[in-house]
Amino acid sequence: MIPKWRLMSVFEGEFVEKGEIVSEGPLSPHDILRLKGVEQLAKYISNEIQEVYRLQGVKINDK
Repeated sequence: MIPKWRLMSVFEGEFVEKGEIVSEGPLSPHDILRLKGVEQLAKYISNEIQEVYRLQGVKINDK
């Protein structure tokens, strides 16, 4: 379910794939796990954590 306040990034009549991002805003980890699985959730969490470090000017390895 997409909240009313979120902006949509697709238009009526467009075809979308399962798990495709269709609205603006942060992703839900619960939805990522349910739709794409554990591996994609782990990648998402890792990327989000790395982004926090990068914003602080800390260089971090992908390992």
